[in-house]
Formats: sequence, structure tokens, C-alpha cells
Amino acid sequence: MFFPGETYRGFDVLDDNDLAALVLAVLCQAALVALGASALRGRLPSMRERDMDDQG
Repeated sequence: MFFPGETYRGFDVLDDNDLAALVLAVLCQAALVALGASALRGRLPSMRERDMDDQG
């Protein structure tokens, strides 16, 4: 399958489990970027603000 001295692309040597982990990591990074962007725009109340609202 693999020969010494040959050059392979990164995704050529990944199996199904590696690809699933890679897809999961990319989705999690996208979620963190979306969460961070909405927090920077002020759409998410801070943790302190939510805690004060819960106390009454």
C-alpha cells in the first residue's frame, strides 16, 4: 500500500476513525468561533449578568 520514498497527501493516509475525529474537531472549532463572534457582538449576556438575573 505505501512505498518508501513516495509522497502522499495527508488525507490519503487517514482511516475512517481519523476522518471522523477530524470532522468532529472542525465542527467544534466552528461552534467555538460562532459562539465567540456572538459574544463579541454582545448577543450573549455575560455569566455574571445571568447569575444576577437568576438571584432576583
